[in-house]
Amino acid sequence: MTGLSRSQLGKFRNRGSTLIEVLIAMLVFGLGIAGALALQFNSIKEDFDSSQRSRAIWLAQEFIDRIRLNPDARVAGAHIAVLNDPDFDCAAPPAKICADYYDPDTSSKANAEECNAGEMAEFDTWQLVCRSGLVGTEVSLSCDDVDPSDTDNCSEGSDYTLELAWESKAVADNSGIDDPDDDLKTQSFRQVFRP
Repeated sequence: MTGLSRSQLGKFRNRGSTLIEVLIAMLVFGLGIAGALALQFNSIKEDFDSSQRSRAIWLAQEFIDRIRLNPDARVAGAHIAVLNDPDFDCAAPPAKICADYYDPDTSSKANAEECNAGEMAEFDTWQLVCRSGLVGTEVSLSCDDVDPSDTDNCSEGSDYTLELAWESKAVADNSGIDDPDDDLKTQSFRQVFRP
């Protein structure tokens, strides 16, 4: 033997155990931090999805309310015509702004212009579709006309179908496919209503 007593050998063994315990504690701590970071990342993605979904529901309800409040445009199918117009462009505002707004050029409030039903439908559609804040918004509106024999594009009592699509992180995607690039995915909402 080396001449060390049992009590001295025990001291050396305890020092080696302490170092291993510290390494294991660091490993456990590192795994805990990695788990917390992954949880935070998923929370941020879910918050984005929730925000997009809330905006989409608000947009749908607001669009439905504006269609209900403009009966002349509703019967004429003006909202549908604006959405189906190939010249409809979010970069260009409508000819008439039918609501009070802030004018950055004059740094003051600008008053709304007087609009007819069709101009109001064009403004409502532009304001809701182009200024909604939804990422990758697509909106479609159709009417199942109950009386195609009359001259109205969408007769009283007809059902409208509003469909919205927007981009989302889609954390709760049930496809089972591992998505390493984490691209945005299309979410959609469909509402059938009778104004």
